[in-house]
Order: sequence, then C-alpha cells, then structure tokens
Amino acid sequence: MLFRWEMREFIPLVYDPVRPAADRQRIALRADALRKEFSRLLRQLHRSIRRWRYVERPGDEKDLAAWRALEEALQPLWDRARREPSRRDWLLILRLFVPDVCGWPTLKISLAFGATRKPVLETSHIGMARGRIGGHYDLFVPFVSSRPPDSAILEGWGYGRQGVCFVEAKNASASLLPAMVAGRGPILHAEAVLQDDSSWAYLGGAADFAQAMHQPELAARRGML
Repeated sequence: MLFRWEMREFIPLVYDPVRPAADRQRIALRADALRKEFSRLLRQLHRSIRRWRYVERPGDEKDLAAWRALEEALQPLWDRARREPSRRDWLLILRLFVPDVCGWPTLKISLAFGATRKPVLETSHIGMARGRIGGHYDLFVPFVSSRPPDSAILEGWGYGRQGVCFVEAKNASASLLPAMVAGRGPILHAEAVLQDDSSWAYLGGAADFAQAMHQPELAARRGML
C-alpha cells in the first residue's frame, strides 16, 4: 500500500513537462529506489506462492501475470525519470467529476492533429471499485508529439454520467487552453469546460444510476465533447 501511494506522488513528477532540470538527479535516484522496491515486492509474491503451493489457489498465476504486465508497463516511467523533458513531451490534464456516488462512468480520450485522430486513453473508469465515492479528481495523460494537438475529443458513457470540468495540455514551452467547445449526443452544460473552476459538463450515460441498471441501453449512450 505504501508503494502505491509513493507511486501516486512520483508519476506526476516524472511526467511534468516543466519540472526543473535541477530535479533530474533527485528524480532518477527516487526512481531507482522505487524500482528496487517493486522488485522486492515481486520476489516476495513469488516466495509466498511457493510457500503456500500446497493450498489450492487458482488465482496465483493470474496475480503473477498481472504483476509481470505491470513491471513491463513501468519501464517507460523508469526511462523517462532519467532524462529531462523535451518539447515533444506533453501532458494532458483533465479536471473531472463523478456526480453519482454509485456511478461507474467510462471515459475515452483522443487528440486531433489535423485530419488524424490519435487515441491517448482507450478507457478510464473511476468508481467505487477504485476507492472513490464521487466528487472531483484529476487525470493526467502523458503523450509524445512533435506538434501541438488541434483539439481534444472526450467520449463519456456508463452508469452515471461523466463530469468534465476543464481540459488543458502543456509541454516545456507552451500551455494550451480550450478556446471553443462543441458536443454531440447526450451532453449538458458543455460551456462549463471553458472555465477552470468546479462547474462541470455532463457526458453521456444516464443521470439516474438505478434507472440505467434496469435499462442498460441508457448507459450505452455516448456523449462526445
């Protein structure tokens, strides 16, 4: 659990495109320490499984596979921690909101570069299963591009609507803020994303979580912003 909270603090530092160059050595040393801690946890998991192998635990291999996948997914983080940000390193920052404490909204994010659309986050779920019970939260999505995006496209659907308060993108030399907004499908208060405050736009899904449980087709309705 401690490792998880340390990573929650560390990852935004690594992907911050405007972090001072003087922090590189400190961040690299912290990355080495966290990587060693992750390896220690993985070894401990292996020992625990071998120790209790005589007990029927069909989920062991699945757990190991998940940890190995996480180990591979963390490699870009360790590599990024050892170098300074460049103008190709961007960070998409979303200030979001879950209005229903029982909601399970889904969010997909793409960026438009001229006529090309590039997905940067296929699906994001924020609900009670991840320890949240509604409210405001931030989502950080790093991406690499030699040019700034022309627009961000957000698609929301699911049980309870996805709230969007604000969206911005920045790299080492620029910060992009929303200048206009357009929507399609079930959307309310789209203009809210033009101001960086606590008001929010609603995307897709159904406002009534219980109603969507009885009518799943309501949860499948997508709103695009």
